[in-house]
Amino acid sequence: MTQTLLDPIAASHIAAAGQGLPPADLNTFVIAGLVGSILHKNVDPLKSMLITSFYCLIIFGIGFSFLYI
Repeated sequence: MTQTLLDPIAASHIAAAGQGLPPADLNTFVIAGLVGSILHKNVDPLKSMLITSFYCLIIFGIGFSFLYI
């Protein structure tokens, strides 16, 4: 397989999706803690992580499709 110009773009999409999928989603826990402390409300980071999983699967699909364009 030869390297194309879209391989770095594909790799960045796949890496971003991997960082956002559970159980490696540290950004959701940090942001949920900050928002909860600023607004003085209970924030469920696990629910937020499950909601953003769909977005990460879409990003992974886009990156995977860039490998074969």
